[in-house]
Amino acid sequence: MATSVGSTATLSGYSAGTGIDVQGTVDQILYAERAQERQWQAQQQTLADQRTALQDLQSKLASFEDSVNALKDYSGALGALTSTSSDSGVVTATADRTALAGIHSVTVDKLATTSSVYCDPLASASSTFTTTPLVLAIGGGPQVSINFDADHNTLQGAADFINSGDYGVTASVISDINGSRLALVSKQSGTAGDIQVVSGPPEMSFHVGTAAQDAALTVDGVSLVSSTNTLTGALQGVTLQLTGESAGRTVSVGVANDTDKAKQAIADFVSNYNTLIGAINSQFTYDEAKQSAGVLAGDASVRGMQSTLLSAMSYAVVGNPNLTTLRSVGVEMNDDGTLAVNEEVLDQNLATHFSDVKSFFQSTDINGFARSLGDTLDAMTDSTQGPLSLDLNGLDSTDKMLSQQIDDFEQRLTLRQQTLMDQYSKIDTTLRQFPTIQAQLTAQLGSLK
Repeated sequence: MATSVGSTATLSGYSAGTGIDVQGTVDQILYAERAQERQWQAQQQTLADQRTALQDLQSKLASFEDSVNALKDYSGALGALTSTSSDSGVVTATADRTALAGIHSVTVDKLATTSSVYCDPLASASSTFTTTPLVLAIGGGPQVSINFDADHNTLQGAADFINSGDYGVTASVISDINGSRLALVSKQSGTAGDIQVVSGPPEMSFHVGTAAQDAALTVDGVSLVSSTNTLTGALQGVTLQLTGESAGRTVSVGVANDTDKAKQAIADFVSNYNTLIGAINSQFTYDEAKQSAGVLAGDASVRGMQSTLLSAMSYAVVGNPNLTTLRSVGVEMNDDGTLAVNEEVLDQNLATHFSDVKSFFQSTDINGFARSLGDTLDAMTDSTQGPLSLDLNGLDSTDKMLSQQIDDFEQRLTLRQQTLMDQYSKIDTTLRQFPTIQAQLTAQLGSLK
């Protein structure tokens, strides 16, 4: 037995006298009527896959932009300098981007030393002394009076008291088999930190541990004196660290462009570009196993991005003496649109034409490659008008529309389900009563014989 209630359905589980499977029958009808909803859900899954792919491209695009900005940055890898020393046991050097390339001669006659004094030994660190003030003069400056109290009249107490204040020295207790001594070390090296003990407790007689001395050196023939062994003003943009005396021997300090950092920055640019263009290309590659291309194969924005990036790699600067294209720098394009570093060419350019390499990427006069590409990427990565952002916003809008359609459809189906349940429940009741009615009719007919 079958019925039509807006749809044609088989009465699930029906047998004479037992009624029907109301829930199963209603589920069959609703499943058929949900065909449109399943299409919407399939569209939402496609949108989700597209969103994931677009977000992946966004991440790779951001990494690529970072590597382009590193080449564009005047204070970045192409502006980095490196320094060398022919004898690091005498002097080492570090250079910032304001330094000038060149070779400099350095002779270190004396290293700066830090003044220290110590007292005659007492029995132990807990030995007491008379709380007479300890008066110091640091570097010939005003006298400083250290007034100990009754809680700090031991050697260790005195050291703790000095270290808790600002007296221009640090204190410690040094012990051996002969006893314990209060030792003071100046907080400033050179003669400006020379410790002079003017007076002190009678139990303490102080002696010079290390005499204060300024560093004396010659840089490119100029005699210099420094209170510390770290000099920042001897050479522009260069910090010299004196590590030993050269006994009249000249040490060479060189400052040069950091070709290793520049090469790494270019390698990072190539790597991030290949990752990005590879991900884009894969969207338009037909997969025989899946019998389809990528989920973004029909996305015009992604296709446009592919075209823009490929075109950008052929950009040529005008006015750069030796280098005008990526290929001339040492970066070549493969047949699949990816890039490869020609290390022999790049190394030669970095060694002999570094300024031209830097100008190729950064020059404002000729609109360098990295500057031009950076402008293009700024437009691509714009959070509101960038093509990927616009695509993602469009997907979100479509997904919300489909979600609303599904919600509205489900509300209608809820009412539809209730109506069907009522109608098929009545049919079920009738079918279950049929054997009783049939028996009654048979009995009535029999009584008429």
